Amino acid sequence: MNHLTRIEGRAIGAAPPFLPFELLPMPLALTPRECEVLRCLATGKTDADIGDMLGISVRTVQKHLEHIYVKLGVETRTAAVMRALVPHPPLQG
Repeated sequence: MNHLTRIEGRAIGAAPPFLPFELLPMPLALTPRECEVLRCLATGKTDADIGDMLGISVRTVQKHLEHIYVKLGVETRTAAVMRALVPHPPLQG
């Protein structure tokens, strides 16, 4: 056996299986459009890139981000993505 401990056939210390961000469930408090914006944000896109991808203005992207931050209880782009990635209790909304 290698240096990883095995419990129930699974290596402990190994990375969990990767699930692409676009397949992760989004917090229920977000609208479908806010989920689209957050998914784009998670890929490192700028506001202008997101606007181009979704066919909306940069200002509209920024408004969606403001709403996402409030609903997720965060203040930054990185925190919003992390909040969506990390298991969390249900959001009020």
